[in-house]
Amino acid sequence: MPSATIPPNQAEDPLILTIDIGTSSVRTALFDRLGRALEGLEARQANEIRTTGEGASEADPDLLLQRVFGCLDRLMGKARPLAGRIAGVAACTFVNNILGVDKKNQAVTPLTTYADTRAESAIAGLKTDFDEAAIHDRTGCHFHSSYLPARLRWLFSRQPDLFRRVARWISIGEYLELKLFGTTAVSYSVASWTGLLNRRQLVWDAKLLARLCANCPGFQQWVTEPEFRKSYILLLAPYCFFRNSTSARR
Repeated sequence: MPSATIPPNQAEDPLILTIDIGTSSVRTALFDRLGRALEGLEARQANEIRTTGEGASEADPDLLLQRVFGCLDRLMGKARPLAGRIAGVAACTFVNNILGVDKKNQAVTPLTTYADTRAESAIAGLKTDFDEAAIHDRTGCHFHSSYLPARLRWLFSRQPDLFRRVARWISIGEYLELKLFGTTAVSYSVASWTGLLNRRQLVWDAKLLARLCANCPGFQQWVTEPEFRKSYILLLAPYCFFRNSTSARR
C-alpha cells in the first residue's frame, strides 16, 4: 500500500487541487495521481454555522467563499513551484444546503444547512396537499424540514418579500462555480438531496413542482433548467484563473 501522504518531490503527475467545504472548516490541498496528499501543501480555515433556539442553521455564503479563496491563495503560495503540474481541480461540500441569488447572481438569503429545522411547521400542510407515499416513491424523500419542499414553502410563508427577490436557488458548490465561471449546473448527487428530483426519470419532478408553490418566484428554474452535471465539479483550469478570479471578487 502506498503512503497516504508523501513528500512533494515524490508526487506523480498530474496533480489535483482539492477544495473541501465542510460545516466545521474549509480545506484546500494537493494530491498526486495516486490520490496521495502532498506533505505541507494544505490550507484550512475554521467555518462557523450559526444556530438559534428557533432551529436556524445558517452561514454567510459570501464569507464562506472568502474563506475558500483565502485557503486557495495560502495553498498556492506554498505550492507555486508545482503550479504548472496541476491538471485539475476537484471540490466537494456538505450536502443539502441552499441559498437564493438575485438576477445579478448575488446572494440575497443566508445559506441554510440540512440541520435547519424551522420548516417543520410546513410539513403538515404538505402532507395534506400531496400523497406523500407517491412523492417518496418518485423522489426518494419523505416530507422533512431538511428537504426543499418544506424549506421553500416555509420561507415563502414567513418572508415573502425576501423570497420574491430570489431569481434562482442553488447550493454553495454551485455558488462557488457561479462566482468563478459565471455559469453553473447542479449534479444528480446534489439534486437528489433536494426532495425535488424524480429519481426514476432523473429530471425535476414536474407534478410536485406544479402544485408546490405555483405562484412563487424562483420555482420556474426547476422547469426551465433541466440540465444536470453527472459529477459534482471537476474544473480543468490552471490556477492563474483562480488567482485572477479570487482577487477580482474581494
